[in-house]
Amino acid sequence: FGSISYCCMRSGGCPRRDLALSERYPNKPLKEIMKIYFQKKKELSKIILECIEDPEGKKGIKALLTLFW
Repeated sequence: FGSISYCCMRSGGCPRRDLALSERYPNKPLKEIMKIYFQKKKELSKIILECIEDPEGKKGIKALLTLFW
């Protein structure tokens, strides 16, 4: 998709994702990089869910949004 924000979340690793993250955070160990990566993915998910305007959609995401508090 041209953006690491759309990259998979496979915990077993992904060669392209891991290489891109290593270049983005060159002085950090992979464990710390992955912690940052998954935290940012979680933040992005929350932002996307909060942007839903459809009333039916809002009902469906209430339970999901409680996971972020």
